[in-house]
Amino acid sequence: MILIKLNHQAESENWDFDNLILFTIDVQALYPSITFEYLKLALHDCFNKCTDWSPAVKSILIDLIMYTLENQQLSWNNLFYILNKGIPTGGKHCVPLANIFLSFIILDLLRSNDTFHHYFITNMKLWKRYIDDCGGVFLRANLFQPFFNTLYSQFNKYGLKLTYETSNQKLQLLDIEVFIEDNKFHTKEHRKETASSSYVKYGSAHPSHCFKGVIKSQMYRLRRLCSRDIDFISAIRELKVRCMNSGYSVDIIEGILGQANSLERNLSPRADSVSNSNIHTIRWVILSGTFYEQRISNFVKRLNTTLSKDHIKIEVIKSTGACLGQLLFNNKEKYDIPRRCSSANCNICLKNLRPESNEVVCKLNGRKYHIDINLNCDNCGIYKVSCPCTAYYTGKTTTLFSQRFNEHFQIYKESSVLDHTRVCPSGKGKGQYNIQFLENVLSRGKYTLSEREYLWNERLRGELNVQKTLKK
Repeated sequence: MILIKLNHQAESENWDFDNLILFTIDVQALYPSITFEYLKLALHDCFNKCTDWSPAVKSILIDLIMYTLENQQLSWNNLFYILNKGIPTGGKHCVPLANIFLSFIILDLLRSNDTFHHYFITNMKLWKRYIDDCGGVFLRANLFQPFFNTLYSQFNKYGLKLTYETSNQKLQLLDIEVFIEDNKFHTKEHRKETASSSYVKYGSAHPSHCFKGVIKSQMYRLRRLCSRDIDFISAIRELKVRCMNSGYSVDIIEGILGQANSLERNLSPRADSVSNSNIHTIRWVILSGTFYEQRISNFVKRLNTTLSKDHIKIEVIKSTGACLGQLLFNNKEKYDIPRRCSSANCNICLKNLRPESNEVVCKLNGRKYHIDINLNCDNCGIYKVSCPCTAYYTGKTTTLFSQRFNEHFQIYKESSVLDHTRVCPSGKGKGQYNIQFLENVLSRGKYTLSEREYLWNERLRGELNVQKTLKK
């Protein structure tokens, strides 16, 4: 959409393309170069402009942010160090902090330098920034160098250095190549030489629809990036090769990418994605994979029919992780010890074959995983059977945990646990083994039980899991 508007503006204003340049500007080593003193000024400026908070609230928030940054620690060569500048690359809030800092630097220059402000208003026909990567279109190429020199001095004042590239033909910014042909702007996909050209490996522990989604989303992405059909078709051929190299089924690839020739380029938002300002939306967050999920969905459909005349809509948000409220107010187990099952003759409960711990540990790397201690033998799902010799087995079941545990020791059943009892001097009988319930069958969310079993096999890597089990 931006490109279409730019071409219309260039045509209506009769731009001199010979005196026009494309440019990209990059901030060198942005995250480790941010100085705390200057970041504090940027936060003050941001809060003053964008909030109506009291001075005390703003001061406390800034102090908390700065305290966190000034107490960053890193480990190297068995020694710990505290950083005296820089924000963590990949940290949870590093991108907002970087955006606040860079916006402050540029806005400060626009406020304080009238010449730069004039260049920006009159000669800058396009300016786009994605964190520390900037790009755009500048009219009157002979004025770009003074413009950049002023910008360079401003960033240098705040401890940052800039680099730039210019061209009157084509330039690359992130994953886009912008080029000029017949006095028009065009775009197509740009792939860096260091790109791995691989996607989520086919057959890995992901829902089956994820693999189709990867191919389809990449196809739509290329359609948006490529303004010319010839570039789009060429990019689709390269996408097909990348998908095949990642092990994707040829039938799936051709079935999806076969639609590319008839796919029209649409840059405007979809009608159903545009929010209606007259509708008041209420969100109802529920836990995905629970027995009441479908009941709530049906109830909300009927409720929305009734509320539509009042312009009210309820949205069901399905969550698979702990929300903030759970972490703050529900972070203690409901029961201090594992619950007994309903059977009076349960072998597991009578002989205390279930550990009371609410975590399970991988002995290969020592990593710990939290498990639900409220499950009992009446449930089903993912479990772990351990021998006194420390060898263990992870598996899945849709029958009761207690029933499946007994089946592992029945001679007419094929079981890796039973095979182990024949060779292990420490674990000869059922009463010497214990079982932990790792996950309820209802907790798998959108994943199949087999995919969750594969995940736990990869986490714990039990010695008793034969190779065919892991392949399944």
